[in-house]
Amino acid sequence: MLNELRSWNIPKREQSSIANSFLLTQKDFDTLRFFLKNPMRQIMETLYFTGIRVSELTNIRIEDCFEKKYHVEIYIFGKGGKDRKIFLTRNLWRRFNFVEGQKYLFETNTGNPFSRNYIYLRLREYGYRYLKKRVTPHMFRHTFATRKINQTGKIKAVSKYLGHTSAKTTLDMYCHQSLDYEDLF
Repeated sequence: MLNELRSWNIPKREQSSIANSFLLTQKDFDTLRFFLKNPMRQIMETLYFTGIRVSELTNIRIEDCFEKKYHVEIYIFGKGGKDRKIFLTRNLWRRFNFVEGQKYLFETNTGNPFSRNYIYLRLREYGYRYLKKRVTPHMFRHTFATRKINQTGKIKAVSKYLGHTSAKTTLDMYCHQSLDYEDLF
């Protein structure tokens, strides 16, 4: 019986496109940026400017961050055991206050990384307080992906940067275009 169950192919969940209501506007970002204090402000900015998953963010070790001339390269261990590289602006990097012995980019006073749940709860709280709407860490990822696809049109490159297995995932989730009457004539 167990061998029979193992041979079943369970269909994957159908990907659906991300609704615009699940994206943050520039005004939303600017409002949060104005009100939040560090380290939550830096966490929010890192999510917004890199598009990484919150679980990836909480595991960034300082030893995996390398300063280059114009940016900082960060090697992360992503979903599905895939390693990849993300980039942070030197401007944002310079605003981090590192202390002697710090291991993680974002860590508590006890030296442990912030938990995903803590970040989720804080962003949700601040979203309701300052934007009067639900905000989740993953909204920053969706916003980043949509923004980069709209800016560059490079779906495969964005897909690879996000760590998606297939560009189809990125295409299905973030390219929700339709033709208007004016586009046809």
